[in-house]
Amino acid sequence: MPLNTRFCKQTTALPRGGGTDGRSPISVREGTAVAYSVYHMQRREDIYGSDARAFRPERWEGPELADIRWGYLPFNGGPRLCLGSKSSWPDDLMSSRQERRLSRLALAANVAIPLRRQSLWTCGCE
Repeated sequence: MPLNTRFCKQTTALPRGGGTDGRSPISVREGTAVAYSVYHMQRREDIYGSDARAFRPERWEGPELADIRWGYLPFNGGPRLCLGSKSSWPDDLMSSRQERRLSRLALAANVAIPLRRQSLWTCGCE
């Protein structure tokens, strides 16, 4: 499960995470380790909807996820961005489109063609 840790360079406050309900600001002291799970971030129902755990590539076609910024981190971001991210995005896009096209194929009557599903996803999907 992808888990990342960063260390706080200066004392700061995060907008959420404190209080009994986790919705209040929380103070983070300089030098404190802050860990986050990319796996869990990408399954947040408040961002992706009640079907956040379902494989549904068409969710990216609409405008509702256009501004999620740091809510989707397949390659992390900032100065520690994965070096292979730029070469992987076109492959991911092509794979997604091909999988959608194959899912809509219909066979003629009495014709059986075995399809072997092969995924080229490199983003750590379930």
